[in-house]
This record gives sequence, C-alpha cells and structure tokens, in this order.
Amino acid sequence: SCLNEEALDAAVENYHTFVAKKAELDEKRRELLEETEKNREDAEGTGEEYIPPNIEEELPSVVEEPYITKPISFVVCADTLGQDRPFTSEQREYIKNVVKEYKAQWEKKEEECLSKDKMKKVTDAAAEEEFLDKELVQIQDEEDQQIEEELGGMEVPEEERELEANAIRVKLIGKQLSTGPFTETLLSLTSYKVIKMEKIIQAVFYLLKYQKEDICEVGTNKLFWKKAKKLFNKELLGKLEAYDPIGARDGPPQKYQMINHVEKLLEGFEEEIIQKYSLPLSRLWKWIKMAVDVRKADIIRRKEKREKARAEKEDLEKQAAERAAKREEDLKTNLDEEKNKFEEELKEWKEKYDFEDEFADEEELDQRPPKPEFNEEEFITTFLKEWDEETPEIQIPPEVVDEKDDDYILP
Repeated sequence: SCLNEEALDAAVENYHTFVAKKAELDEKRRELLEETEKNREDAEGTGEEYIPPNIEEELPSVVEEPYITKPISFVVCADTLGQDRPFTSEQREYIKNVVKEYKAQWEKKEEECLSKDKMKKVTDAAAEEEFLDKELVQIQDEEDQQIEEELGGMEVPEEERELEANAIRVKLIGKQLSTGPFTETLLSLTSYKVIKMEKIIQAVFYLLKYQKEDICEVGTNKLFWKKAKKLFNKELLGKLEAYDPIGARDGPPQKYQMINHVEKLLEGFEEEIIQKYSLPLSRLWKWIKMAVDVRKADIIRRKEKREKARAEKEDLEKQAAERAAKREEDLKTNLDEEKNKFEEELKEWKEKYDFEDEFADEEELDQRPPKPEFNEEEFITTFLKEWDEETPEIQIPPEVVDEKDDDYILP
C-alpha cells in the first residue's frame, strides 16, 4: 500500500525534485538546440554537409521516483459452499488470477489516489505560500485591533486581561474557520485520502463532544479518516465557532472528551511544522490549542475566586463575631457603670432629700431636686444606636456556590 504519510511526503518531495531536474533538462536541451543551429549555419556558410546530433540521446532521462509502499498481506479464502469437494486445478488457477487482478486494480487505485493527493498538496502549498505573504499578517493585525477594541469596552482586572484577550481571539479564529477566509481550504482537506497530523482533528472532534465510535476505527482510539471526514463539515465548523471556553460546564463528558485527554492529543506539535504542511490545519491547531489553554485558565481562575471569596467570607464572619462580642462587652461595661452611677446618685439624694419634715414648708419641699431615675431599656437602645453608628455592622456575603467544571480534572 502507498496510502500513508511517509509515501505522501516522499511523493511531494520527489515531485519537486523531478520538476527541478526537468527544468534543468529543458535548459540543457535549449542550449544544445542553439548550439546545433549555430553549427548548422556555420556548415552552410562553408558549404560543408552538416549532420545534426540526436539531442535526445545525449540528454539523460528524467522520471519521477516510484511511490514508497508498505507491504500489506491478506488471506483469501475460497469455499465450495456446501459441495464438499476440492477445487479443480482450473478453478484454483482462476481464483489466483482473480486475486492477482484484484491486487493490481487495488494498487492502481491507490496510486491514482496518492497522485491526486500529491498534486493537491503541491497546488495548495503554492496558494498557501502566496496567502502567507499577502493576507495572514493583515488578518492577525485585524485580530489584535479588534481584541483591543473589545477589551476597551470591558471592565477587566489587569491580571485577567490576557485571559480575556485570548478568549476573544478564540472566537475570532473560530469565525475565520467557520465563515471566513480559511473555511473552504480547511474543508478541502476531506478530499485527501491520506491526512497527516490527524490527532489535531481528533482533538477538535472530542472537544466539541463528538463520539469516539463516530470517528475512530472500531475498538481502537485511532482516527479513521475515511469515516471521520464525513463529519468534518460546516456543521462541525459551526459548533467550533459557537464554542465558548469561558464558564461552568454541566454534565460529565466521556473520558476521551476531557480537556486533559484533548491536551495530550495536542502534545508534540509545532506551529511552524504544521503550517508547512497545511496553513488551514495550522489555524485549526492554533484555535484548539488556545481554546484548551483558555478553558483551563478560566477553570483555575474561577476556582481561585471561589476560594478567595470563601476565605473573605470566613474572615468577615470572624470579624462579625468579634464585633458582636465587643458590642455585648461594651454594653455590659457601660450599663454596669451607668447603674453604679445611678445607685450612687440615688443614695446621695436619699441622704439629702428623702425625708418628711413636719416643720418644712411646702416651698422648701418643692425645691428639692427630682429623685434620680434610670430607664435601662432606653439606655440600652441609645447606647447600641450610637455604638452601631461608630462601628458599622459587617455585611456578610451570601454562601459561595460551587460551579461544575466536569470537563477538566485539576492536577
């Protein structure tokens, strides 16, 4: 079989070598033709007979290298279907010839498919190189400008600006892939029989909650491109554009859909190498890499905020308890002092004025100072009011509610 990554890479490289050698050969042919024409003209000028050389015999032949193949073995079984007899020698020979013909047709079809992949890769590479030179930088500059505009209208703490900027970038790249300049070229990957770096595509499927059974070989975790590419369509790109890495997630996903597993699928890739293979695939890789990073950072950020809010609540509750204790203590101290003061004043008043003197006239009795009184309830109310004004009540925030982030297991 020649339908594999190694064969495709070698075929593309050999094609470029073939084109370069053919260009050299054409140049050499042109030079020889010019030399032959000059010699012919010289011979005619002197009247000599001129026999031109066979240029094609002097030039080396240039052909493309054959495709790299890997041996694949199959067992062919034949059965008489209940006749309980051996095959005749003619029947065995016929079966062998059918198998040989099938093998030849299969190999021919694979070579045709690899040839199509090779030429598409060559054509795409040329178009992508032109796109890189003219448009990609402008697209990235527009991204940066839009991010700055959106951040300018948001109240974001300085330590969270980078995260929010990356979240906006995820949405912008998602839109580019779904309905923008990369849509058609990205979807054109489905025309390839052989796809490289398939783990990037597999990670995208899993992040968007596609089932393993729909994209993998039966009973394995290996992407089956022939099946998966049927789902690699505009519906997938619509889900990609709608994906929001910010916020809680309800409902535990399958283990292979977890951020932890998706992140492992993306290990070992380098943007420069991906971009050299396929520009739209490199943009898809950038989207999912950033989406995963933002998702993780958002989960960690919200967890830290909840922990901080709980700690602050506990601290405020402690302060509130201390305030309440101090309030009661201050009330008791001041109430005791006020009661003692009242009792002393009452005692003094009684000693001086609490009498019934038959010789005292009515005017003298009326001039006595009023008997001291103490309204405990009024004192408590007044004291607490003044105390609360000087020491405002501590507001306790509501209970911190846990958020579900079932798609990521924190290390």
